[in-house]
Order: sequence, then structure tokens, then C-alpha cells
Amino acid sequence: MTLNHLLQSARTPLLRALSALLLLSPAALAGGAGGLGTSNPGVNAITAPGRSGAAWLDLALKAHGGAALRNLKTYRETGTVTIFGPNAQVLLTGQSLAVIDQAQRRVRTTIRAGEQLISDEILTPGGAVGYTEKDGELPLPRDNAQNLEDNLYSALAGLSLGGSQRQHITVLGKQTWIGTSGTAVEVLTQKTLTTYLLADDGTYLGERRDVAGAGTITVLNSKFQTFEGVKVPVVSIAYLPNGDKLIEATSGKVEINPVLSDADFAFPKE
Repeated sequence: MTLNHLLQSARTPLLRALSALLLLSPAALAGGAGGLGTSNPGVNAITAPGRSGAAWLDLALKAHGGAALRNLKTYRETGTVTIFGPNAQVLLTGQSLAVIDQAQRRVRTTIRAGEQLISDEILTPGGAVGYTEKDGELPLPRDNAQNLEDNLYSALAGLSLGGSQRQHITVLGKQTWIGTSGTAVEVLTQKTLTTYLLADDGTYLGERRDVAGAGTITVLNSKFQTFEGVKVPVVSIAYLPNGDKLIEATSGKVEINPVLSDADFAFPKE
């Protein structure tokens, strides 16, 4: 089977997951709402700790840079992504770009495999659009638009709020996700429902959210590095609901609070 056929057969879950994965690690896979249940593969719920949900999120904020993370307004990152198919088959290894502007509610995620454009999606206050070299600009379906918007309130962007500005926080207790154990904290911010897995010191071990067409996606983080005071997971691996590996993302160049322009959120001119 050719690369294009492999990509087409997996296109819906892959590209929806990828557009949400790339932010802030390049990672934080998925998009959309989704809490955790003990029926999910790799999840073992134990008892909830005494620390409140807001206190857990404040601890995570402190662990990942405190004031430096709190002051995160813009973010730009390049990296690499490896996409896996059934039986851990490598479908492609590509280059990723993720850009976020929290103040103006703008997001961009791009993936290329060499010269081939795999995915390019942009969210601005004017709407969400995707771009292909064949068709040019096209409006994104509502689910894809929500995936992009979720990047403003999940991963490190979400943790920058600490325990404030939340509609709902629930401590789900000790859980183990695909061999990684921590405390699960479910958070609703605006329309984004996500569940963080946090270490005892607040380190952001992973995250779970639902992706339309793909189900509940699990992301596990490792190899943390500090960029301008912000502790960023350099490696993030995303798993499908059945536990199969979907994507491995590795951060390359990370920019904290870069100056962004409209050009960062515009497609190539014809």
C-alpha cells in the first residue's frame, strides 16, 4: 500500500488528533471534551487524594514555571512527528509547526513530510479553515474547529491558568495510564473538557481528551526541558483508545512569547 493510501485510510482520526497534538509539546493530543472512566484501556482508578482540584492545578503551574508559565501569551514550536498505523507500522515521519496566540485566540498547526503538505489548519476569531495544495482554503467542520480551540485551554496553555478561570474541576484520584501513574484531574474551561495526569510534585505526565472520529486519546509526556523559565515536555506519545501508539512528537525549537504577526496565521498566497 502506498503512503497516500495509508494516510487516506487513517485520515480522519489522524488529522483530527494531529491538529490538537501539536500545541505545547508539540503535543497535547486530541481535542474536544472527554473525561476519564475506569473502563478505558490502561486506566486503574484508586482513591482520590485530599488536595483540592484547584490546588492540584496551582501545583502544576508552579512545577512548570510558575510566573513564567502564567505569563505565557504566545508560543511557537517546530519539531518532528512520527505517525503509526496498525501493528506499530510507521506511516510517515514529518516536520511540525505549532503557533498559539492566547490573547487574540489564534492557533495554527502544520505538518509536512518533506515537501508534501499533510495538514495545515488555522483558527482565528473569524473562523477555522484548512488548506491543501490541491483545493486551497476550505472551512473546517465544527469538530475540527473545536479541536483547534481546545488548544487554548489544554496542555501547558491550559495549565498556565492554574486553578483559576475554570468552570469545573474534579479530582478523579490515582490512576495508571498505559504504565504511567499519577493523579487524574478533570477540568472544564470554556467548552474544553480535559483530564490531566499529574505527578506528586505537579509535573504534567499526560492528558486525555476525546477526538471526534478517534475516541479518547491518551498523551504521555517525558524528557522535560526548560525554555525561558517554562518546563516543556520534549517527547509526547499519543495512544488510541485501544492502547495502540498513534503519534510520537518531539519538540525542536521552542519560542516562549515570540512576537507574532498576521502572517503567522495566513496560508500561502496562490
